[in-house]
Amino acid sequence: MQLNNVLRSIGIDLRVNFKSETEDGLVLCLADPNDSNFMIDDKEGKMWAIDFGHACFLPPSFVSYSLTRTSRVFIQRLARRVNYPPSDNVRAMSIASGRLIIFNDNTLGAVVKRSTPPKVPLMAASNLTED
Repeated sequence: MQLNNVLRSIGIDLRVNFKSETEDGLVLCLADPNDSNFMIDDKEGKMWAIDFGHACFLPPSFVSYSLTRTSRVFIQRLARRVNYPPSDNVRAMSIASGRLIIFNDNTLGAVVKRSTPPKVPLMAASNLTED
């Protein structure tokens, strides 16, 4: 699993294990939780998700991660209102997520050595002015 490869490559002993939490199946994960994607019934205090354009079925860890690892106030409030599955994977996912790099060949978790940035030719100042 690529997340575990990332953790291993940076010397972290934690590992992500989705197998045990997916024995009962996957859960619906809203990938774009923002206030315009929900309706709230003020009388009954119920809330409904109304936009499933960016939703998919994932292991429960992803729901926990998206609701707990954010600085967005709406998502923090949402997390207090919904029942979501706790997960032991969230800490490892959080550490690995800062190291994931997506390349144009969909390789995830590749370790990239820092090098001198490529030299980019500068445009002559005359090319920047309008004719």
